[in-house]
Amino acid sequence: MPYIIEKSKNPSRNPKGRTKGIDAINPVTLRPYRKEFTEMACKELPKLAPQIIKKAFEMAIAGDQKMITMFWDIFFDPKIDNRLMKKLPCETAEQINESFQFLLDNMSNGELDLEYGTSLLKALIQKKDSIVMKDLEAQVKIIMADKIKDI
Repeated sequence: MPYIIEKSKNPSRNPKGRTKGIDAINPVTLRPYRKEFTEMACKELPKLAPQIIKKAFEMAIAGDQKMITMFWDIFFDPKIDNRLMKKLPCETAEQINESFQFLLDNMSNGELDLEYGTSLLKALIQKKDSIVMKDLEAQVKIIMADKIKDI
């Protein structure tokens, strides 16, 4: 004899149903309070910030991996870590080539972060392209002036 399956009128997508004792919070009902909450947070945050930072620091020292990651990602500026002790000359194409070599050497030695070094290299490439274009324009002007004189 085949099994007969009864269909309910409103099948639930969550067969266990809502957990007892927990009311669902409708975000739409909380919208009027959003402005009040934001204003309160803006007033109280300056007072609580030192305590919050102290607690986060204590948690990081205790070994909380999320706090360690947060301190590393947010509070340590990679630009400070990767400052170059030498100003990169970039007035001529030859100077830019020397700066390329300096950056590549520091990146290969591990003295310079790869992402930061790559961003510096990209900036130098753009600078070199603009210098080369200016040189070409100057050469074209000289050639055109010579042709006009010959005519």
